Amino acid sequence: MSERTWMKKPCGRCPFARVGALGLHPKRAEDFASMAQNPFNDFPCHKTADYAEDEGDGSGGYVHGEQSFTCNGFLSLQVSENGRGPKGFEPHPDAFEDYYEMVEHHEDLWFAKGATQ
Repeated sequence: MSERTWMKKPCGRCPFARVGALGLHPKRAEDFASMAQNPFNDFPCHKTADYAEDEGDGSGGYVHGEQSFTCNGFLSLQVSENGRGPKGFEPHPDAFEDYYEMVEHHEDLWFAKGATQ
């Protein structure tokens, strides 16, 4: 039996889930949704990822670490977009089903907050 490498469900602030999503900037939502269209990409759940900071410019981001699991929402969208996923994985019903649904949802949240650009 293979070991599970993904979260069991989207976390409470998952940007790839309809419920509780952060409300990303629309361009960032497009970038994230595009990543899921490629079946070879992976996206660590922020709850299990390591944070790495670039010493040169101080920027940083989440990266896979030894204890990281793939984000369930990301994997759900990826499977919906590509039609296949790891053995035993079923897309979560709270996750977005396609690129356009995710981007539109985040645009709605972003502009509802009164944010611009």
